[in-house]
Amino acid sequence: MRNRLIKMICFITFVGLFLGNVSVHPIKATSTRIPFLVPMRDGEKLAGDLYTTDPNLPKPVILIQTPYDKSKYWTQFELRIPFSLDHYNVLITDWRGRFASSYAKKTKSTNATDGYDVVEWIAIQKWSNGKVGTYGGSALGDVQFKTASQKPPHLVCAIPMVKDYRVDYETYFFGGEFRREQIEALELLQFTKIDTILSQPVMNQYWKTIEKLTDLSKTFAIPMLFITGWFDHYPDKVIRAFGDIQEKSDPSVRAKHKLIVGPWGHENLGEIKQGDLSFPGAKNFDDQEAVRFMDYYLREIQNNWESTPVIQYYQMGEEKWMYANSWQQIERKELSLYLQPNQQLGTSPLSCQGASDAFFYDPSNPTPSVGGKRFSPFNPTIQSGPLDQREKVESRADVLLYTSHPLESDLSINGLIQAEVYFSSNQLDTDISIRFCDVYPDGRSILMAEGIKRARFRNSLEKEELLIPEQIYKTTITLQHLALTIKKGHKIRVIISSASYPIFEKNPNNGGKLYEDSRVSIALNSVYHDFNFPSRLILPILFPGN
Repeated sequence: MRNRLIKMICFITFVGLFLGNVSVHPIKATSTRIPFLVPMRDGEKLAGDLYTTDPNLPKPVILIQTPYDKSKYWTQFELRIPFSLDHYNVLITDWRGRFASSYAKKTKSTNATDGYDVVEWIAIQKWSNGKVGTYGGSALGDVQFKTASQKPPHLVCAIPMVKDYRVDYETYFFGGEFRREQIEALELLQFTKIDTILSQPVMNQYWKTIEKLTDLSKTFAIPMLFITGWFDHYPDKVIRAFGDIQEKSDPSVRAKHKLIVGPWGHENLGEIKQGDLSFPGAKNFDDQEAVRFMDYYLREIQNNWESTPVIQYYQMGEEKWMYANSWQQIERKELSLYLQPNQQLGTSPLSCQGASDAFFYDPSNPTPSVGGKRFSPFNPTIQSGPLDQREKVESRADVLLYTSHPLESDLSINGLIQAEVYFSSNQLDTDISIRFCDVYPDGRSILMAEGIKRARFRNSLEKEELLIPEQIYKTTITLQHLALTIKKGHKIRVIISSASYPIFEKNPNNGGKLYEDSRVSIALNSVYHDFNFPSRLILPILFPGN
């Protein structure tokens, strides 16, 4: 109920995504708000609000830099900030050109240089002891990365949540598919322009240059605590980013970075309820660890933080936190589940030939997105995360379902889930969408991960290759990294279709110029699962004892 109320407040919603849940250390109701105008190097000033119990008492300062209105951030989400004003002062600033900082002209200064200037201004204030830590998620995490890249001397540590610092092609085109709903929201929030993104629909030098320019991993010289969730928009990117800073950041801090991956979505870190599922074992864990991190680095509290595991991640199904020093180095083995006739998934490929299933895909009535990586902060009715697919997806004629027998023992999935699909179409282009579901004994088919691939990018995201109608092709579809134990008695299900709209743009099937030619053709698509064309789901499985 609380999330739905929050979502009804457009920009405030977006703030709520980044703060976690109810605070571990409630902020005092007797706090004082003191407005400031913070001078920047170019002569402009940013509006900031200091929250403190005593403006004459030097304390470590938590800096939050928001594009979503600093005043609403505090009044609506005071209890979502987990740091007690008994121990910290909190400064919240509006970004240049936004809200109370709207008068600050956009010159050659950037969020990066502004962040540096704010940190160093804080350090000389009477209410600061000279130690600053930054906090926030998504856009508020992005500005932390940019601030840290400038190496302000008084910035001690940072907690960027649900965000990767690097921008690349698949940030906007997952599997070659335009992330329609998310990018539309980002345009409304004034972070990007759809026309600019759609002008570069192929992974080319443009995207490679942006990726290189935004890879800040070598610039970081402070300890960072990354926090994300398995139902976040970009958990794979956050995991990759963390691995990069473990290897490339300043050698003095490489061993000090930590990563937390919980059973959470982008909007509701630390909350028990996620879609149709509940995870009480993860309640407020993000806040708890954030406080420990800041206490250790900003207050020098000997709370054993340095002995905290490098990676703490939640193994769903087992409902417990697990630990690793490196996500990539966890010992795993590969399990293949092959598509078979009669809507079955099995551990062995068929020995026969000619087995296939077909469905029609009509772009004017695309298979809908239900749960998953939904992001529509201006529509409070839309749910994201792990939702039951039976009513709105599995009941449709434009999907294929493949389901395993009930598991005879628990199956611990841990790592990157992929699918290899052999397919054909009677059109020049189409999409192949994969949804991975945990089917409960009561029949619920809960979406846990999904992926998609545009057929013209089946071999490479850098080269368009249209289909020859009726010819059989193979493509590999990446879903995501996941830590999920499918329990004994549950089933595994794969849903295959040609759309997940509006998370991803629908393919008109015509083979025309991307995102310009809107002529619609109905596709007859076939999926093959025989000896010569063994379509399969590829699951990374934990070795026993891991």
